Amino acid sequence: MRRTGCLAALAAGLCLAPAAAAHPGAAPWEADGRPGRDNCATCHFEAEPVRGGAALTLGGLPAQIEPAKVYELTLTLKHDGMKVAGFLVSAAGGRFEPGEGVEVQADAARSTLAKAKQGDVATWRLWWRAPEDVLREAAFYLSANAGNDDQSPFGDVIYLDVVKAR
Repeated sequence: MRRTGCLAALAAGLCLAPAAAAHPGAAPWEADGRPGRDNCATCHFEAEPVRGGAALTLGGLPAQIEPAKVYELTLTLKHDGMKVAGFLVSAAGGRFEPGEGVEVQADAARSTLAKAKQGDVATWRLWWRAPEDVLREAAFYLSANAGNDDQSPFGDVIYLDVVKAR
């Protein structure tokens, strides 16, 4: 009986190990949270993601976007007890530019390393260039992970939101 329990625990651990180490450096680009696509909760799946609310914010967007202007944006995540944090943001319209601790792929930006927090807050600076043609609304799809730093998909809290600007 004891041997069977050990084998089951070993098998469970081996099955979970690939999920925990699947993306050790950063979230996959395709997990940007756009409609019909995955988000951080695909890998950090213990609980349903928190959608909307004041915990995940994107600051620095003006009331009226000027074509081709570069905006310094601030992404902030607040979560009691988080040990590390990471994010993936994509924009429907415009493109991101590289910054410290942030890598970009045209219309998306993500943290390159888990961010140490200041208290229960993690903040990143992003640079976003507005599209040349600002006739339509720009939508920002925000995904952030308030992690417990145990290197597993369990115990983390995922926050999702969509911010729109004209």
